[in-house]
Amino acid sequence: MDHFLVLFTGHRVLSVSSSGHRGTQTITTPRWHSSPGHRGTQIITLPRWLSSPGHRGHQTITTPRWHSSLGLRGTQSITPPRRQSSPGHRGTQTITPPRWHSSPGHRGHQTITSPRWHSSLGLRGTQTITPPRMHSSPGHRGTQKITTPRWYSSLGLRGTQTITPSRRHSSPGHRGTQTITTPRWHSSPGLRGTQTITLPR
Repeated sequence: MDHFLVLFTGHRVLSVSSSGHRGTQTITTPRWHSSPGHRGTQIITLPRWLSSPGHRGHQTITTPRWHSSLGLRGTQSITPPRRQSSPGHRGTQTITPPRWHSSPGHRGHQTITSPRWHSSLGLRGTQTITPPRMHSSPGHRGTQKITTPRWYSSLGLRGTQTITPSRRHSSPGHRGTQTITTPRWHSSPGLRGTQTITLPR
């Protein structure tokens, strides 16, 4: 079985490249506050890719403003700079949190709407990330299920990705390990096995 494993230990990144992704995905968070939330800009740099479908260049996830205490503010825009002429994402994905409560944590539904998709392969329709329940204190609670309603029969994601935060500290921010388990994959390119993203502390 092929595995793609990214481990975050401090700011060091260890990666094993097999099928699918090439090189190393580096998620660099420049500063962390001692308690709540992310600070600054997270830059996901994809250094090399296969010549077939997938991402090209750099994806920069920039959160325009941060509250001094907690939570996301405003809109996150993920702009892929260039795309191959066939599969993959098109244009800009804008992740807009529809409403935010004055207390920490996500409230309601986050709907990720991809504006246009190629007729060949890739994502279809809208991905809706629904946090099932939220505690009155900050951070994620329970399990977030990312359900993709329909997929092309060629390649890409299959089934449902379930992101389960294993444990949460009573203070805001991520704690412990997030395990992203992909249940099944097509025999053509894509992720294999399980990606484990370990947030240092």
